[in-house]
Amino acid sequence: MLILASCGILMSMLIGFCLLLPDLLQIMVVIAVAINLAYRLIKKGLLFIYGKIVAWWKR
Repeated sequence: MLILASCGILMSMLIGFCLLLPDLLQIMVVIAVAINLAYRLIKKGLLFIYGKIVAWWKR
């Protein structure tokens, strides 16, 4: 009886995990895209600031 109960709990956990998996993957993709965009923006910003400093320095 106990074995059946634990098997049922494990099965429900597995099913729940399988149902959650696409959401987790979507969240991971969204986070990856956000990090990529932030990295690009920071890189552009730093290059812009660096360009300004160099232009000011050479003046």
